[in-house]
Amino acid sequence: MIDIDDCEYCNRCGAPLGFVETAFDNGRHKATTVTRLLAERCGLPAYLAYYTKTDDGDDISSFRVAELFPQRTFPSAMTPEEYCRKLQRLRDEHFCPGTLFAGVREERVRRGL
Repeated sequence: MIDIDDCEYCNRCGAPLGFVETAFDNGRHKATTVTRLLAERCGLPAYLAYYTKTDDGDDISSFRVAELFPQRTFPSAMTPEEYCRKLQRLRDEHFCPGTLFAGVREERVRRGL
């Protein structure tokens, strides 16, 4: 049995958009085989996100993110803001059947909704 740490989804139609396996960045390898296979079978992207906490341990200071599917990449360093933008792109690039036109999501974000 595995746990999926994060399944990004469309908050309008409920469609899953991608999977994320997270792990504290302690230098150890994180097994991701089942997460990658699940993403492949679903046709969704999957990522491995290693995180480092701030000195006080109250927040995350940085990420190292690797793509598991559709391509396999080595982890690359990201700030928390860059990581959030990466996940936001999954939503921005999703065509939700419940929207009347492709710009609905961008307009909602612009208005802060």
